[in-house]
Amino acid sequence: MIPPVVTLIPSIKTLSTLHLLYTMPGLLLFYAGTYFSTTIFLYVGFIKTIPTSLDESAYIDGANPFTTFFRIIFPLIKPCTATAMIFLGMWIWNDFLNPMYILGFRGGKTITTGICNAIGAYTSMWNLVFANVMLASLPIVILYLCMQKMFMQGLTSGAVKG
Repeated sequence: MIPPVVTLIPSIKTLSTLHLLYTMPGLLLFYAGTYFSTTIFLYVGFIKTIPTSLDESAYIDGANPFTTFFRIIFPLIKPCTATAMIFLGMWIWNDFLNPMYILGFRGGKTITTGICNAIGAYTSMWNLVFANVMLASLPIVILYLCMQKMFMQGLTSGAVKG
């Protein structure tokens, strides 16, 4: 519910205390803390739409909870997984502000901060910058095209009562 930009300063202070500022594990920890809530929200909402009669019938057939989850429930949540992968992939891939502050200039670069650093006060080769922007957007476009069918299933599941 709270935008990640609002929590950036407390996160930076926490990462600094843990000596994880300017490191990639610090950025990964920030992303995990920020975006896991959205993923959990998606999965809980999706799993609530799965009828409990599937669990009961698997129990009657002698399946334990572990088998029930991995053989029955897990294949059914593929559309939700595709939706979460696309959303999180886009958010993290396109993130500029958080890596800029958490990684800084010493800790490494993400694609978005690398493109920003390629633009200088005296840069006049905008054709190279825009080529980099196109190349940077290519993996997300390919991810979406590969998962488009499951993404649409994940968005529309539960929209119509059966």
